[in-house]
Amino acid sequence: MVTAIHKKFGIRLCLRAASLAAFCILVGGIWSSVYAAQKVTLYGDNDYAPYSFDRGGNPGGLYVDVLQEVARRIAGDYDVSIVMVPWKRGLKGMETGEIFALFPPYLRKVERPYISVYSEPLYEEVVAVFCTPEAATRVVGQSFPEGYAGMLFGNNLGFTVAGEAFQKMRDAGTIRVEDANGTEVNIKKLLGARVDCYVNDRLSVQSAVKAAGGSGSEVVETAVVNAEKAYVGYSAQAIAVTPWANDFIEKLNGAIREMRADGSLQRLMTQ
Repeated sequence: MVTAIHKKFGIRLCLRAASLAAFCILVGGIWSSVYAAQKVTLYGDNDYAPYSFDRGGNPGGLYVDVLQEVARRIAGDYDVSIVMVPWKRGLKGMETGEIFALFPPYLRKVERPYISVYSEPLYEEVVAVFCTPEAATRVVGQSFPEGYAGMLFGNNLGFTVAGEAFQKMRDAGTIRVEDANGTEVNIKKLLGARVDCYVNDRLSVQSAVKAAGGSGSEVVETAVVNAEKAYVGYSAQAIAVTPWANDFIEKLNGAIREMRADGSLQRLMTQ
């Protein structure tokens, strides 16, 4: 009799324990789904070495390294992934709102009103003019861009790095420009003397020349255009329909400020 009671009592305890375990699993699953990190995709220029580029199907570059460290620091709230796209396509996605965030645009509030918010700066790039040795002899002592009239420039699709005065000369036809998809293509054209000059970030040009097998003597830096800060830009349309947008932007900015303060930003950009 006692044994039967013990057995019955034991069965009840087991059933209650199993029910409690199932309840805990259910609640834990609900809790995890409610408090799971929000997924966010950052899009980057796929042809802007050494800052951002497609490395055999994977994102690569100095800005990618920085943003991956940012992602690690905010992982408790946001699950950040990075996808590389052609720059022109990335800008179009920002304009339509299909892309929430894109790196690394310069500050262009007038030319790109669809980018309404910019992050803390990632880095300050030096934009310079690079020409073939023959073309360089024609602009010795000349100011940029006025002294480059009649010359043929390569340009990355969607880039406006050469400045407003250059753009006006382009529109007027006093400077000729051939657009191409990315730095690599333009550097090959410059090395082959199919264009006279090319304007882009100094480090990006030097990296592309080296990647193309050049020694550096094949191109000549003829002028410094300006220094431009690079950012993560956010789409106005995407922000308007994303409830967590402002919180993400602030957390990403906070991580960049933290990295600047502890020296890790400078270390990653100069590795």
